[in-house]
Amino acid sequence: VESPTHFLSAMELQNAGIQFKPMDGRTRRRHKGGRSMVSVKYDERRAVLYIPKIRVGDETEGFFRNLIAYESQKGGDVDEVGVLSYLRFMNSLVDTPEDVALLVEKGVIAQDIGSNEEVAMMWNQLCVNTMRVWNRPYERVAKQLMRHTRRKTNTLKAEFKRTYLSRPWFLVSLLSAASLIIMTLVIMLYTIALYEKEVK
Repeated sequence: VESPTHFLSAMELQNAGIQFKPMDGRTRRRHKGGRSMVSVKYDERRAVLYIPKIRVGDETEGFFRNLIAYESQKGGDVDEVGVLSYLRFMNSLVDTPEDVALLVEKGVIAQDIGSNEEVAMMWNQLCVNTMRVWNRPYERVAKQLMRHTRRKTNTLKAEFKRTYLSRPWFLVSLLSAASLIIMTLVIMLYTIALYEKEVK
């Protein structure tokens, strides 16, 4: 997979079958190297993306802008831009208010600034005029997500789950219809067998 330049949005990832879970202390300990408060982890086997839970309030934008300025003054190699990598990740993930709503529902974002539109606007403005770089852990996660989303079977499975398995009544009616068809076939075969026996 070529070097990624961005992540897909939260809705796009969900449509490809990716699940979102907030990263707690236990998850950080379980995933090697996940001790940073701005690190994300992806479980390829379960297709689960773990993201640090964040509360977005009036002071959040100013706080992160100060961290961006601090990192840009440090210089050094690409692995020293952990905060910028996290912000660029969230900027890609949060493209629309619907993306914010999804992450709020999953417990990744807790927002205190009024509306999902304002939260989306904040994330989209934070990385304007910043370096387009990722540190290695984020680049690795981006490549894993790209591999997952490029497999059409993953998208088809996710669509099937959303369309059919997320509606219990539909699943019950589907099973009932299948059972009725099977019973009809059994009765028909039994009737044919009895008729042939009588004819003989």
